[in-house]
Amino acid sequence: MKRFLRITLLILLIFFGVIAIKIEFGPYEIAIFSGLSYFAHFLFLIVAILSFLLEWRNYQKQKTLKEFPLTLVAIIISSLIFFRIAQRDIIEAKPTVIKVESLQNVFYKTTFEFKEGNDFKLLVHNGGVLDIYHGKYQKIQDTIKIKSSNYDEPEKQLPAFGVIKNDTMFWNKFDTMVVDKNK
Repeated sequence: MKRFLRITLLILLIFFGVIAIKIEFGPYEIAIFSGLSYFAHFLFLIVAILSFLLEWRNYQKQKTLKEFPLTLVAIIISSLIFFRIAQRDIIEAKPTVIKVESLQNVFYKTTFEFKEGNDFKLLVHNGGVLDIYHGKYQKIQDTIKIKSSNYDEPEKQLPAFGVIKNDTMFWNKFDTMVVDKNK
């Protein structure tokens, strides 16, 4: 394989791989055209397959494993992407311990689902778009402290902690929410 072609494929692998990783580690968005954001995954996969096929052709001539550096890069990036997908699916499958929802609002509604294992899922309904964020929390008696998350809404800052009193969740610098008794 020519050096220029290898360098070009490496740049494309890294470029589309970084975009795909940013998409996976960011919020999960559900909207009409949200599937278009996964176009980078598709392009990454095409470049990875093309790289492997070209390296395989060289391997058949040379018979050395040093012909697969691009495939190794593709496997590493793919592993990061699939690790994040699996991590998100594990969090989603955990049972919800506490669920709190903002008061009904036509255009902006938030719901926290605090899961077992100190993970949480935050759903933000903003018009016709649903953004899903994940993170870690710590619960001490009636206080919940948000430790980390991938929340990135510029207009509204995620609270650092909140206190549950009766059926109400009082957050610092955030909406007051209602504890869902059905959960």
